Amino acid sequence: MRAKSAEKLLNPNQPTEQLGLIFIQQMAHELRAIWRPTPNDDYGLDGELEFTRDGVVTGFIVKVQIKSGASYLRNRTASGFDYYASASDLAYWSKVGFPVILVIYDPDLQAGYWLDVKRYLNQHDSAATSKIRFSLRNNRLSADSLLDLSEVAIADEVERTEFLVDQIKETLHTNMLPVVGLPPSVYEAEFSLKRLVGAAEDGSALAKESGGKYVGFRDPRDLMHPLRSYVDPDSVKQHRYPDYLKRAATRNYAVGRWNAAIRVFLAGRGLVQKDQETFYFPPDENNAARKITWESMRGRTPERQVAYPYIGKQSQSVVFWVHHACRAAFCEIGGHFFLRLTPAYVFTRDGNALLAGKEAGALSTSRKSKDRNYQVLNHLMFWLWFLAEGNDEITLTLDDSELIVAASYLQGEAAFGIPADKKSLIEIVAADHDIDWNELEASAAAETTEDE
Repeated sequence: MRAKSAEKLLNPNQPTEQLGLIFIQQMAHELRAIWRPTPNDDYGLDGELEFTRDGVVTGFIVKVQIKSGASYLRNRTASGFDYYASASDLAYWSKVGFPVILVIYDPDLQAGYWLDVKRYLNQHDSAATSKIRFSLRNNRLSADSLLDLSEVAIADEVERTEFLVDQIKETLHTNMLPVVGLPPSVYEAEFSLKRLVGAAEDGSALAKESGGKYVGFRDPRDLMHPLRSYVDPDSVKQHRYPDYLKRAATRNYAVGRWNAAIRVFLAGRGLVQKDQETFYFPPDENNAARKITWESMRGRTPERQVAYPYIGKQSQSVVFWVHHACRAAFCEIGGHFFLRLTPAYVFTRDGNALLAGKEAGALSTSRKSKDRNYQVLNHLMFWLWFLAEGNDEITLTLDDSELIVAASYLQGEAAFGIPADKKSLIEIVAADHDIDWNELEASAAAETTEDE
């Protein structure tokens, strides 16, 4: 019988484990942190990250546990995987006096995923915490994780803001849809007096309605143009894009026609016109509340009541109707043109008859004062979906030309912000977009009484 060798065998998992340690050391540089590995890794933690600022240590530390290898990524799907933690690890992590993050490293994809262990334990039932779900997208560890990691390491918001002063960026949303396609030309021409004398009644009336001068996106010399017989062909002037937008007369004509076209478009979508810019949802065909299920980004389908009666808390009868509305108009900013959408509300007594100006004004003012930024963005996203019908562009017909508006709001990025002041677009879409109308009814009634 051969004697057992006294030689120490190499741990077969050690090379894979080292890959995870190498990954976190590389990530430390991108995260503006110092990586300090634990000399002996038998105690549940592999090391710590201390964040720095301008090359100076800050004392903001998170402890790190790394699990490296494909065997740790269980129940894989296209969106994530599960990690099964041992009871001893869970108990130890919960007792550590520092914040602890768990990092799972996939050597095949050379990617790491992380989560705040203590927060996870606090948010989940202790009986179900052995299986920890990771999202491939939301839990990916990269340089972009600094903002979220700083929230783990730095509890005080003021200190966190000071630490991230050069890192915080804020996405600025607008209600402006860029105009990306315009009619190629605007034409001007004089009407021929001789031709008008002998003109048919309808042609003469049409010419007179034009103010004695033709302006349009279509060449009046075109064989099929209805005013071809009345226009002096020698007087036709063609102003090409972008020149016609630089001349006051042709620019005013163009923008006026665009606004007329959006009014026709909104009416065609079943909306009721209140004034030159404001359109609102009517009740359904049975004069009941109208509901719309709309599709937001990532396939979410929230339902929204867009016209409904408000039942008074005390009277238990219909006090007024609430109609979601939108003001739409084209505008120019810095030489560029946009379709400006402004969410609004219209109030009626019975779904049809508009409330008197004083009553509607009190309700509108009260309602708007309760809207928050994310609620306004919620409304804007809904109106964009409704108008674009899921398409990338909104197309308006102008004579034989088209005006094309991008179905994407103009955005910008500011190099400042508040770390804790953030909401995902999914949260915004899922948020309740209406508030307690009882409060507004009381507020409107009080304002009306004061005015009397």
